[in-house]
Amino acid sequence: MRLAHQQNNPRRAAILEALHNIHKAFSVLERYAVAFSLLSLLLLTIVQVIARNFFDTGFNEIELVQRHLVIYVAFLGAILATERNRHIKIDALCACLSFQIRALTIRPFLFLTSLVCAAMTYYAFNFWSDEWEFSADNERWVLIMLTIYPIGYTLLSLHFFLLSIVGLDRQTMEINP
Repeated sequence: MRLAHQQNNPRRAAILEALHNIHKAFSVLERYAVAFSLLSLLLLTIVQVIARNFFDTGFNEIELVQRHLVIYVAFLGAILATERNRHIKIDALCACLSFQIRALTIRPFLFLTSLVCAAMTYYAFNFWSDEWEFSADNERWVLIMLTIYPIGYTLLSLHFFLLSIVGLDRQTMEINP
């Protein structure tokens, strides 16, 4: 649902609709990615349990991949929670504010959150590049899985930024655009 002032300006409404569609397209891709990560995690766990219980063996690499897949599921789950405004919030003050004040402050707070996530992207990339620089050549395949840190924070920042522009949907959010 769009507000009346957005319907009066067709150009602005078209831009907001395009941003909303981009946001939804990212969400679909992220749902598939989290489903694939969770399914991979479950399948690798089953393979590891079968290998240990029936063949008295195990694979160290599977445990390493499982640890990274847990991080993938956590990041992608956080991104999906952000899409529906169900992420962890530290907003004790919001309970005391009226609906009108919350509706006025939600977009600046979403934008501020996107800036914090962008800063985290920068530091996550620095962390990853340091790990890449100082790791042994035979361990670099693991570092490819660590790209979830900068990618995850980038996607979180993008989601918060798009939400700060497009606003929150009436059906899934407690605050309107």
